[in-house]
Amino acid sequence: MQKITVSILCIVLFGCSPTVENGASPALDGHTNDPAIDPSTVRELLDHLIGDWQDTGASDGTIFEEHWSRTNDSLLTGRGLVLSGRDTVFVEYLGIHRNGDRAFYSAMIPSQNDGASVDFKLTSANGDSLVFEEPEHDFPQRITYVWSATEQGWYVRVAGQGKNGAREERLHFRSSGADPS
Repeated sequence: MQKITVSILCIVLFGCSPTVENGASPALDGHTNDPAIDPSTVRELLDHLIGDWQDTGASDGTIFEEHWSRTNDSLLTGRGLVLSGRDTVFVEYLGIHRNGDRAFYSAMIPSQNDGASVDFKLTSANGDSLVFEEPEHDFPQRITYVWSATEQGWYVRVAGQGKNGAREERLHFRSSGADPS
């Protein structure tokens, strides 16, 4: 079975696919046929996502990282890592892109799903959060990114039904240059 841990934004909000550049791109301009999703909100949140993020709060010293960049005006690309000591123990490749009138957060773990990515559709965007869902995926089915302007960081929740019932993982990403205290 596939396990996509968003090292994010692995990732979940937010990791993601809709709007980036001042409305310039038909792929990431925030456009959606869903009236509940405000394109300018998506654009603003995705602009915040670009950069290097780290969660160092695990009690065992594990570090979760996400690195996001704007590849072009229609694509955000990212990479999620889990570090244990000096070893990289998990890698996933992330993206936020558009397919038709829908935005998607994509996650690809080379050792899972025959190397194919799993797309999570943007189902909600409000003033501070992005929610991506894929109900048919084994785990997770939902990835949520919540931007904290006061902390200048992301709260990420990866949730769904796992092999043993309901499961969730929570991360608190801060800029890699931020003081972790």
